[in-house]
Amino acid sequence: MAAGHVLAVEEAATQLLVSLGMKRGEAIRALLPLSRQVLENFERLGPRAAWTGPLSRGDYQVVRAHSDVLRELPSEFRDAYEALNRLAARVLSQDSAGMLAELEKSLWIRNQKQK
Repeated sequence: MAAGHVLAVEEAATQLLVSLGMKRGEAIRALLPLSRQVLENFERLGPRAAWTGPLSRGDYQVVRAHSDVLRELPSEFRDAYEALNRLAARVLSQDSAGMLAELEKSLWIRNQKQK
C-alpha cells in the first residue's frame, strides 16, 4: 500500500503540475523535496506531527476548492483526493469522527452547488 501508492500519488501530482504548464522535470523537482520532508518528519516526529496540508489545518474551504479544480481532470484524480482525505481524517485526526463529518459536509455543499 505505501510504496506503490506513494508512487501513484507522486505521478498524479506531477501530471497535475504538467497540466498547469510546468515542465515534467520542474514538477518532479518541486514535489520531491516536499515528499522527502514529510517522510523524514514522519520518521522523526510521528504521523500526527508530520501531517501537513489543508485538511490537517481543518481548512475545508481549501479542500473543497482543490476538489472542484480536480473536476477538470479524469475522475480518478478527484476520487483519489477525496478518498485520501477521508483516509487521512480516519488515521491521523485526533477527532476522526468530527473531521470526517466536516469533510463530508464540505463535499456535500460542493455537490449541491453543482446540481
